[in-house]
Amino acid sequence: MKKTFCIVLVCLVLLLTGCAREQLLDSGNGTNMLPLCSTAETTYVTMVWIPRTGKRYHRNDECSGMKEPREVTIQEAEDMGFTPCKNCYS
Repeated sequence: MKKTFCIVLVCLVLLLTGCAREQLLDSGNGTNMLPLCSTAETTYVTMVWIPRTGKRYHRNDECSGMKEPREVTIQEAEDMGFTPCKNCYS
């Protein structure tokens, strides 16, 4: 009984702190956000879409007719030399 209570409590804490691995949608600009768990507070990273060819990252996977886009963090995209799409980030 005590073990079950502890498991439920841990799951509740993870759910309330946003550390569940579900994708969230930032209502402000439609940018995909993923929570990163930390002990003090939840930190969010912005997810973007990059094409197989080209040098622009996008807010959604349907912009510019991308075929087989890949979702990465905005930091990863910028580290790979991608810049923001002018349509998505105007």
